[in-house]
Amino acid sequence: MPIDERDEIEVRLDEMELRLATDPRMGPWAEVAPSELLLSRHAWVERGERVLVWPSGHGGLAIMAAQRTQPNLVTACDTHWVAARVCGRNLARHGLDGVLVHCGLPPGGARSYDVVVMSLPKGRATQRLYAAHAYAVLRPGGRLYVAGANDAGAKSALRDLEGLYEPQGLLGYKGGHRAAAFRRGEDADLTGAYAEPGIAPDTWHSFSWERGDRVYQARTTAGVFSWEHLDEGTRMLLEVVEIAPNARVLDLGCGWGAIGGCAADRAREGSVTLVDVDALATRAARATLSANGLEDAAVVLGDGAQAAGPGPYDLVLSNLPFHRGHGVDRQLAEGLVQGAARVLAPGGRVIIVANRFLRHERAMSDVLSNVRCLASDSRYHVWAGDAH
Repeated sequence: MPIDERDEIEVRLDEMELRLATDPRMGPWAEVAPSELLLSRHAWVERGERVLVWPSGHGGLAIMAAQRTQPNLVTACDTHWVAARVCGRNLARHGLDGVLVHCGLPPGGARSYDVVVMSLPKGRATQRLYAAHAYAVLRPGGRLYVAGANDAGAKSALRDLEGLYEPQGLLGYKGGHRAAAFRRGEDADLTGAYAEPGIAPDTWHSFSWERGDRVYQARTTAGVFSWEHLDEGTRMLLEVVEIAPNARVLDLGCGWGAIGGCAADRAREGSVTLVDVDALATRAARATLSANGLEDAAVVLGDGAQAAGPGPYDLVLSNLPFHRGHGVDRQLAEGLVQGAARVLAPGGRVIIVANRFLRHERAMSDVLSNVRCLASDSRYHVWAGDAH
């Protein structure tokens, strides 16, 4: 889906007045957070320094960094595919095509950057993953500037960082957010929580799960939905879905690959495609498929069913996401349902699992026929609908 020119915001970052394209599929998308405003004011970047902005979001902080050093020394990194595209567009419209825009974990090896500018993500484990990966690419003596919301765990995150970096002090407060500076010391091994599998670079959190008579192996990391165990919604969907050996299957919002992995195991004469908008998820899904000898399935980083190509698919499966930022966004899931209906083959079927309080059957009935509940409990329900 193209970015609508009406989805733009005007912001002031330190001394810069910027007009930024944005996108409703990002979260939050209609504003620049106080954390970014703090970082624009307090993250000092000198001419000639190599800078990583992670996550990049709309790209405002990457624009700031590129103007303070030089564009070809800046990397704007985000795991969200839509955010990376929006960031690239905003850099281009400001004549900063030389900035490297990367969707995924930070590129480069050890000592790649002099400065890392980081807005804290949601979740303590994900914050630790970001900190550990920043440590891996920041040179000794390099500076880490961090900001986050108090109600998203910024205080505890900054305390955690003191076990990995040398604290340089708090920099400021704004709107319930705080910013701080840290210095990377000399090379040292990651320890404690930063060394845990699924948080430390080049590691996976591993566990097994069962479907029928088959035991599968999971490979996951912090930052991916339900990264420490198979969630009960996905388990419920897998218990009721039937997959023909020659089925063409799409796993929409694949996460670390539980649904797509089971589908690939069952549809060995057909084809299976897994899609997710987040690079941490698609990276984990590839590792999960490989751990189970299911490399023939395709994993695509992109937004919605259209990212997988026109299909057609006999079966679209999804544990529908419904969070954008810290809130509930039904339109996000409903858009995925509409996209799924468009790529169905004649006689095809969409099967989703969702929390009970989300009444997706209404949106399904707009684009599918014979919508019915296949299973439910006190927390989840599984809905199916057929192609018109």
